[in-house]
Formats: sequence, C-alpha cells, structure tokens
Amino acid sequence: MIGTPVNEGIAIAKPFIFRKEAISITEEKSSSYEQEQEKLYDAIDKAREQITSLKELAAEKMGKENIFDAHLSILEDPMLIDMLDKALKDGLPAAAAVDRAKKELTAIFEKIPDPYIKARIADIDDITERLIRIILGKPKEDLALIDQPVVLIARDLTPSETIGLNENVKGIITETGSATSHAAILAKALGLPAVVGEEGIIDKAKDADLVILDTIDDNIIFNPTQQELEIYTVKQAKYEDERKRLMLYAGREAITKDGKKIKVYANIGSLEEWQVAQKYGAEGIGLFRTEFLYMQNDHFPTEDEQFEVYKEITQQGGEEIILRILDIGGDKNLPYYDFPKEMNPFLGNRAVRFLLKNPDVFKAQLKAALRAAVYGNLKIMYPMISSIEELHEANKILQQCKDELKQNGIAYKESMEVGIMVEIPSAAIMADVLARYVDFFSIGTNDLCQYTLAVDRTNALVKELYKPHEPAILRLIRHVTKAGADFEVPVGVCGEMAGEPIYTKWLIGAGVTELSMSAASIPRIKEIIINTTYDECKELVAKTNSLFNANDIENELKESAIC
Repeated sequence: MIGTPVNEGIAIAKPFIFRKEAISITEEKSSSYEQEQEKLYDAIDKAREQITSLKELAAEKMGKENIFDAHLSILEDPMLIDMLDKALKDGLPAAAAVDRAKKELTAIFEKIPDPYIKARIADIDDITERLIRIILGKPKEDLALIDQPVVLIARDLTPSETIGLNENVKGIITETGSATSHAAILAKALGLPAVVGEEGIIDKAKDADLVILDTIDDNIIFNPTQQELEIYTVKQAKYEDERKRLMLYAGREAITKDGKKIKVYANIGSLEEWQVAQKYGAEGIGLFRTEFLYMQNDHFPTEDEQFEVYKEITQQGGEEIILRILDIGGDKNLPYYDFPKEMNPFLGNRAVRFLLKNPDVFKAQLKAALRAAVYGNLKIMYPMISSIEELHEANKILQQCKDELKQNGIAYKESMEVGIMVEIPSAAIMADVLARYVDFFSIGTNDLCQYTLAVDRTNALVKELYKPHEPAILRLIRHVTKAGADFEVPVGVCGEMAGEPIYTKWLIGAGVTELSMSAASIPRIKEIIINTTYDECKELVAKTNSLFNANDIENELKESAIC
C-alpha cells in the first residue's frame, strides 16, 4: 500500500529528487516602516505579474479558469494585507513580515479538520514563498528545465511548480499533500500518475537509478529487476491503450443501445475541477460543493461574493448545475464560527439544521443562487433533509428570499428548481411524501449507507460491514426511485456508488436517470451505459430483488459489469 493516489497511471523513469533551497531571512536588515512597506508592495506587484503569467500558462493546459485566480485573490485578501501591515508596524522587515503572516494563516487553517481546507495551506506557502524570494532577490528553481524522462519526487509541490512541468516529467510522488490539493488537481489535468502523502519517499529514492510508479495497483518499485521492468513495460503499454480507448467514450452521449439517455455529471468543489471534469466528458455538474467557499474564507461570504462565484459556474457548468446548499458541521468547521461541542457532530447541528438556525446565513446563499440562476440552468438542493417539516421550513425561507429580491428590483429566477439530498433513511422512507414538494432527488449513497448500516467506513474495525449492495440499501434506493417515478420527480445519485462500475447497470435499472461522480470515473461509466440496454438493467434489478445475501448480490453485480 502506498500513500494517496490522485491520478491513475504507470510511470517508468529515473527518479528526480527536488529539494527546495531553504530561505533564510535573518540576513535582511530592517529599515523604516515606509521603506519596508514600499518594498513589500513592490513585491506584491511583481508577484501579481508572475501569477498572471502562470494563469495564462495554466489556461493553455487546463482551460479558461484555473487555480491561479484563487492565488490572485489570496494575494489581495484583506486579512493577509492586514497581517502584513501589522507585522511591519511591529518593526519587522518585509520578508520577516511575510513569514509571520504565513505562520499565522497556516495556524488558522491547521485548526480546520477538513482535508480540502488543509490543502489550501500549500497555496499559502506558494504565495508567501514567492513574495519572500522576490523581496530577497532569490529566484526559484525552474522545474521546466528538466531535460530527460523522470519521476519527480519532492516533499511537496506548489501549484506554480506543478504547472511549469514539461513533458519529461512522467509521474509525481510527494511526501505531503492530499487528493484535494491544487497540485493534485493539476496532476490530474496534466494526466500524470501521482501519489501524495508518501512519507519517507525522498530517503528511499536517494540511491535509486530507476523507479516504477504504479498508481493502478498501488506500487512503487526502486531499482526494479529486469523481470519487473519487462512486466511493467507491458503493463504500461496495455494501460495506455486502455486509457485511450476509454477516453473515446468521454465525448459521447451516455445513451443505452435501446435509447435510454442517462445524464453523466461530475461532483466538483471549484471551477478548476470543472475544467478537469470536462476533459473526461462531464455533461454537467451533479454536485457543486459550496462549503469550500465558506471554509476558505475569514467570514461568512456575502450574498454578492457568492453571487459572483455561482454566476461564473452557472455560465460554464454544462447542461445543468446542481448547487448543494451549505453542508457545514460534522467534520467541516469554520475558522470564524464557534460550533458548540457535540458528542456526535455527524448526527448533530449540521447542514440544513445549521442553516435553519442561522437564517441570515441561509438567506444570503439562497439569494445569491436565485440571482445566479438567471444566467443558466442552476438548481439548488438542500442537504441532510430528514423530515417534511424541515423541507417546508427551508422552502418558506426560500420564498422570503424571492419576495425580498422582488421588492428590491433585483433580477432572479422565479422558477429555479429545488431538490433534496436523500442521505438519511427517514428521507428515503418518506420519499413518496417528499416527492410532492421537490423538483428532483439526489441520493447521497455514502451517508445513506453509513446511517442505514450504522457503519463508519473509515473505522478499520468495522469498515468491512460498509456494503452499498446490502439488500437494505438497495431497497431504500428502489423506494426512492419508485416515488420519483410516481410523482415524475427525476432521481440522481451523487455518492460513490455512481462512479463504481459494478453498480451502474443496477442503478439505471432501478430508475436512476442521473449519475454524478469524480471526473476520472466518467469514461468507464459511459462505456458501460453505451454498451448495455435498459432492458438488461431492469433484468439485473429483478434478479437481485430475490437475493438477500450481500455477497450473492455482489457476485451478480460484478458479473453484469463485464462488458
């Protein structure tokens, strides 16, 4: 088992260990506040120019929007500017002021347990290191100068380092980082096999002449034998042929052989993720996670701040965009809001429950979404709905938002569609009632499985009990799709089941009309849909209806997934 694979593939090349030169700021001499402020602002201007150039380079490789928009925003963030100014007023020279601000911001972000937010620390490091190097006149090593095939190995990589990589870099391994880091997103966009969080990899690589990186079967081999090299050379060629074959499905519509159209969408949390998803054939966005907009901020985003983000994603997000209303709480906290301590936060004051108790936060997001929906097919869905009362209360606030926008003469979409996440067993059981008041359902299979089976899939002691194909789970899904059919309410799935090939035919046969998943899963899922019939899918559901053992069901599903 290796660290965390973030992109599939096989790389065979020489290891290139990237050791960053340590920056010392002790040699810098202090001067007056005014001089240090001028030096700092000059560095910010130069950094802005450099990041703008990187943004243009990223646009060529990823698409119009990319992560360096976020870097520009951080560079001009009032909180960062205030920290820098305070440090200068405390008598610190410019480089030391940047270093202190970096440590203060990092400390704030490290208190947030969500891995997506912790991954933003790399962006802060990237920006502050750039400023310090500009101030001290120390240029950065240019990885674009690598002139032979290599697997790049480093403690970590910033987005600006990753985007400059040329075609000689065949794979990436880092000691730190997460699957949600911007560097990981860029690795996906560049099509590079990559692993993050592989502790001690630099020491293991220091005496190696050749490395095999296999993120398909989770393997890293240093100085492989001749036999291993021959085996992996063949495996690499077969994988590349298979990848090219699957990518032929990316641009095709997901229509079964007998004409059943299935929407294949992407789960994303940012504009740059949407750019990657489009390359894999995403036709729309089945789940836009809005919590990241809140978690990366130092305040609850205003209506106008959210409107600009939602407007942009609405204009670019394909045939439809389903925006999940703030799903905060549980393991996702905010640096500027003190959540009360709870014995079990996953069963506590989270998602729609939090919003109903904080109507000002709720209304700001709803108004922003209503305004953005004018620019395209934007829909919203409430997370964690457990009862009809919660749905009615949420819709009552939505109507208040419409009334207030109308009174103020602000354009909004009156007919914006509203759905709910079906992720709590009570919502699945009451789907025939809830269907009377919603425009669509989206089944969150991850939480639905955990809540139904009382299993924490991250707990090694019980994770083998987490089986989405347990008869109880399949019965709940069928109950939801039947309610959807009875009331003409479309049913989608945005949990991990949507991207797992063994479940594709069963979900379609059960009545699911939209599957939303991580981008890399899309071509394979499209292949299955295009090469099956709707009748075959319904027959599979009929077969599993008579099975009550999860292992028997799994075997039936696996056999059906073979194209």
